Amino acid sequence: MAVLHEDAQVVGGSDDKVYYFNFTTSTFMKREKPLAKRGVSRMTGKPIENPWFKERFQNEAAALQLLRSQAKIPVPGLRSWGEDSEGLLFLETDLVPGVQLERAGDECRMPNLHSLNGEKIGKKCDQCADLAQKNFNQFVEEKLLPELRSLKSSTTGLNGLVIPPTWILGSVDRPSWEPKTSDKEEYVMTHGDLGPHNVMMDVETLEVISIIDWEYSGYFPPEFQKWGATRGGHFAYFKDEDLARELTATIDP
Repeated sequence: MAVLHEDAQVVGGSDDKVYYFNFTTSTFMKREKPLAKRGVSRMTGKPIENPWFKERFQNEAAALQLLRSQAKIPVPGLRSWGEDSEGLLFLETDLVPGVQLERAGDECRMPNLHSLNGEKIGKKCDQCADLAQKNFNQFVEEKLLPELRSLKSSTTGLNGLVIPPTWILGSVDRPSWEPKTSDKEEYVMTHGDLGPHNVMMDVETLEVISIIDWEYSGYFPPEFQKWGATRGGHFAYFKDEDLARELTATIDP
């Protein structure tokens, strides 16, 4: 069972989760928020409850184990997942030392190369942001996609769970998704939320060192794998409802 040590540091969160760095154990943890501490839905006036919370953690745990054993993709090692002593769901992985792709340009990581004067050091650096995005796109095309496409299945989802990519869930609202089986292995492993917030970069070289957050991963048609090096590029897919419905039709049993 995961333990939150005294030096655990809150590093972010969402409506239903809190993210921690556990420095004593060198781990990263995401943990369910108690209902009383969640945001309130404008529609219902009640605490926000996102669908498939437990299933998403279960899905990520299975994906990390699969990728660590069958692919050459840098992902965090899974430590544990489940319910803690307070009955709250958690998932704990190795801590990845680095910077998120979306924050690579928050300051200059290569002041010697970029010839910055003292006034600019510590401020935003477009050169670093551009380099990190270029490295990410190259990593996706040359390493990530070939590895993911090498993992194939004749059934959608992962281990019986079907959780489509986030950008599809934003357009197609369903209480559940059933697996679809084909007579051939035509489905490939996909990430499901491959944006700049889920890519870790080396702070010195700005090369990709880890792909994180596999909650929405699974086996789907190759066309399901979308990505963006910027938030604008990534979230553009959330606005394409026609594409979401078109692809959804391909996985209906």
